[in-house]
Amino acid sequence: MNDRFGLVLSIDHRTQVSGPERLIVMGSGENALAGKYARSLADVGASAPPGPEGYLLRVDRNRVVVVGSDDRGAFYGLQSLRQLLFKDG
Repeated sequence: MNDRFGLVLSIDHRTQVSGPERLIVMGSGENALAGKYARSLADVGASAPPGPEGYLLRVDRNRVVVVGSDDRGAFYGLQSLRQLLFKDG
């Protein structure tokens, strides 16, 4: 992202998040933190869980959440997020 937006993101492996910090949560549903966010999305009325290679993508003011039903789903979710970033500039 640095080459396009001049933004350097750090990767921080966590099992929990506290407070209102801005972050991107990404992984498969097997990841403890990503799975927690996937369940919270289901609680607020997200559609049915995605099938194999599927993903959930949610963006709000402080969080971007990409959770794949498996590793391929997480990868495809990341690609969709990248397309949205490049599309809207």
